[in-house]
Amino acid sequence: MKLLKNWQWREEAIIYTRAWEVVHQPYPFYYYLVDGLKIELRKQINKYCAIVQDENEFIPNPVVSVEAIPTTEDLYIDHRSWLTLGEVPHDPIDQISTYVWGTRKVQLSFTPDGKLFERREWSYDQPTYTAQFSYSKKKDRYFANHYKNSEGVECKKIDTGWDWISGKPLIEKRYGKRK
Repeated sequence: MKLLKNWQWREEAIIYTRAWEVVHQPYPFYYYLVDGLKIELRKQINKYCAIVQDENEFIPNPVVSVEAIPTTEDLYIDHRSWLTLGEVPHDPIDQISTYVWGTRKVQLSFTPDGKLFERREWSYDQPTYTAQFSYSKKKDRYFANHYKNSEGVECKKIDTGWDWISGKPLIEKRYGKRK
């Protein structure tokens, strides 16, 4: 905070926040009385009389707004329909992505439209796991029709879901039976 106008401070003057706190010294003496953001330099003439010699006001630091309030047009631009955005440019994804965590490495391969094609894992540069999907292409789209991994799980796609060839998990159903 700073003061509104130039101010000459008196070194011998004491600053008070309430008038009844003023310690009466041999008269006359000076003191500052601060009331909120206002400050007054007073000269105490006797026990009952003080004269305001000068006054000033503190200016608080201006508050800078972090974000401006968006206009109606800005809100409209941010919430446009995907139909009105126009044609989307083709941005092909990387078909092979490799991730490394310490001694473990995972490589993911994707189809051109972004579906997972193959997953390979290595630990200490030794292969530990592989999984692969087979796809059939219909009208520029890929549809999964077969899955196989290195743990012996294999299944193929049928109309109602997946038909397990090997490695089907054992699922035990319990319907609230009490023992």
